[in-house]
Amino acid sequence: MVYEAPHLKVKEGTIHPVVCAVGDPGRAELIATKYCDSCEELAFNREYRTYNVKYQGADFTVASHGVGGPGCAICFEELIKCGAKVIMRLGTCGSLKPDDIKQGDLIVTTGSAAEDGVSQYLVPAGFPAVSDPALCIAMRDTAHELGFERCHFGITVAAACFYPSPAKETTLLGHAAAGAIGVEMENSALFTVASIRGIRAAAIAAVDGCPLRWEEGDYDPHGTAVKEVPSIEEMVYLDQPFDFTQLSLEQLEIEKLKLEIALRQEEIRKVRLDRRALEHMNAAAAAADKECDNVIHKIHVSKSHDSVQYVAGEALRDLDDPDVPVMLLDLDQLENQMKQWKDLLPRVIPYYAVKCNPDPMLVKTLYRLGSRFDCATVNEMRLVESILSAEMGAADAQDINKMMSSHVVYANPTKLPSHLVGARDLGVELLVADSASEIAKIAHYHPKAKLLLRLACVDNSAQCPMSAKFGASLGVTVTVLLEEAMNHGLNVVGVSFHVGSGCSDIHSLTKALVDAREVFDAAASRYGLKLSVLDIGGGFQGVDKEGSPVTFKSMSTVVNSLLDTLFPNPDEVQVIAEPGRYFACSPCALITKIYLKNVVVSAASRLPEVAGSAGIGDEDAMDGGSSTSSDELGERKLSSMTRLYLNDGVYGSFNCILYDHQEVWPEPLHEEAEARGSQDAANPTHVLFGPTCDGFDTIMNGVTHLPEMDIGDHLLWRNMGAYTTAAATSFNGFDTPIYWYYRTTATTT
Repeated sequence: MVYEAPHLKVKEGTIHPVVCAVGDPGRAELIATKYCDSCEELAFNREYRTYNVKYQGADFTVASHGVGGPGCAICFEELIKCGAKVIMRLGTCGSLKPDDIKQGDLIVTTGSAAEDGVSQYLVPAGFPAVSDPALCIAMRDTAHELGFERCHFGITVAAACFYPSPAKETTLLGHAAAGAIGVEMENSALFTVASIRGIRAAAIAAVDGCPLRWEEGDYDPHGTAVKEVPSIEEMVYLDQPFDFTQLSLEQLEIEKLKLEIALRQEEIRKVRLDRRALEHMNAAAAAADKECDNVIHKIHVSKSHDSVQYVAGEALRDLDDPDVPVMLLDLDQLENQMKQWKDLLPRVIPYYAVKCNPDPMLVKTLYRLGSRFDCATVNEMRLVESILSAEMGAADAQDINKMMSSHVVYANPTKLPSHLVGARDLGVELLVADSASEIAKIAHYHPKAKLLLRLACVDNSAQCPMSAKFGASLGVTVTVLLEEAMNHGLNVVGVSFHVGSGCSDIHSLTKALVDAREVFDAAASRYGLKLSVLDIGGGFQGVDKEGSPVTFKSMSTVVNSLLDTLFPNPDEVQVIAEPGRYFACSPCALITKIYLKNVVVSAASRLPEVAGSAGIGDEDAMDGGSSTSSDELGERKLSSMTRLYLNDGVYGSFNCILYDHQEVWPEPLHEEAEARGSQDAANPTHVLFGPTCDGFDTIMNGVTHLPEMDIGDHLLWRNMGAYTTAAATSFNGFDTPIYWYYRTTATTT
């Protein structure tokens, strides 16, 4: 015999898996008949009215449950027996935080204090009544998408009585003091029944006042909440009251219920001044103007020539031998790096680390080659946004925000609040966190964020280790961060790690991937979360070091093998990375100019250790032009050192020596060496200084491979694109390098 619910008067199998539950039978009728495409009334008995409806191609059930815990528990039990698997309750509630949560705000209940008069008969005392986290996030996200920014997560109180009693007037105050943010009458019954029967449930409600201020007339559960919407120039108040019955289901994908809130959004858009759109238009125009200035030079180079050496000479002639340093950027080599990446790591999407080198042409070229971007600050995001605006030719802020959402990861684990707000406004959603306090901050400033939890790595052998500052241990990530994110209602989508910039130990990469797999498994087993993003960070060398077993190819082989083993299904897990120096290093070469030469002669007995000191300033030292004779020095052997002063130094591009632990190597320009002719004498010993007034501004000591150099000569430094100009300063007023972009064509002559 087919079961028929004695109160709802519906039969088993007639209820759809997803149910929209409301209190008032009239509200159920309104949703079914006015806001859905079609409907069929199944039954109407007592306070229980049930419809099967179709909305935008999706089938679901709308049912009313009446007022209070006992009656609604009957409704939920019978709905489940007749086929319900997901119940989403839409209703109203009172605010217990009237200064922060006001009339017209929305509350998504994460848990409910069970004072409903029924839960204590269903479960042991103290058993929690909690909602489904994924459904809560779906509700919150949909509300935000539809313009309701004031949507709060929190605990509500499910009261058994509607009208307050002076004998128990402190009850709600006590709950409010403990952290409850709202009061309703049904949620704990819903969550408790759902837990017992093994289904999913969640609830969202519109705030219609504050019951703590009942006597002041601040609570009107039968009234309307007027929604206040901020615009750019002014506050626009809708003259149409907010009708919560306009919430309806939007989709059923993976059993997540989406809601639609009709609030005359098209009218709002028409009266709102969209300053963001104007900013995008201006940014696009500025980028277009800069495009004209950024000339890409086409250079024909003989196959017999060293192309970088040849291009250096061409650049200096084109720029009329400037006093400022020049950074050459080979766009062909940048393309070669991207081709190699796609060939060797086809499954891994590169998010270029803008911090490594934020040159606009470099960033724009990488975007055209298919790269996305890892940004550390809102300023880097704005750079990417301006380039996307110019490339898309669009002034629509929504279009740009969608591109920013899909093309940027905010990978800095410690973020300034203002930058979080900026990321939110720019549409950047994918964020990284490695601590409970950072998670709380993100929940406050950017509650719609999609979170990657960052693991610490063993990175002692990296060129620039990072785990002393960033990342959480495997244990903390699993036991603390996942729970903290869930408690704050954040959407955890994956795991990230970084094995250190310039990784030289493949084993650290192996361990990091194994740990990441453990977090994926723990999230599924403990919280029912199906993580979908794996960020393997950076660490890829820009240039393979001679003699090192760790090359880009060897790292790629390890990554591919481990991904196939640990994350075998590409459709389930998207793998991304944050390469910086890999792309920026080899395409760039720096040209510096020698603007002063000083030969210092000293008695060998008093000559300081060349490698230990750049200055030779004792009483026996003299400049090359001094009148002091060798007779005055007696029979002691004389030694000399040549000081070369360059137009770039450690406060400029060569900061990489101090902060990036980079080894640099100068070479003379071939055409200048050929002009000087052959040199019979042994190479002098050089000290290379930067241009500032700081004696610490020393680039290299004891350089013996350079020939005799003259004022006006130039030195070429290859592989100088990573963490050089990005951190360069104008200390003492000196200019940072100018960029010279080029492509080459090989010729036979």
